[in-house]
Amino acid sequence: MVQNKIKTIRLKKRLTLTELSRKSGLSRAYISLLENGIRNNPSHEAMEKIAEGLGKSVQVVFFSKN
Repeated sequence: MVQNKIKTIRLKKRLTLTELSRKSGLSRAYISLLENGIRNNPSHEAMEKIAEGLGKSVQVVFFSKN
């Protein structure tokens, strides 16, 4: 997996961590850990929830290079 784009996409969409947390059903702390590379192996379910919360595909958020 390349560096995820959670934070980049979240900021472009002007979402706070709290808003993404609500949309995805995952904790703010967990999302923050992923954004900052402290946790780097999310489950497929977590990836799907985050991608859905961001309105993007799992591929775009977690695996694309651009």
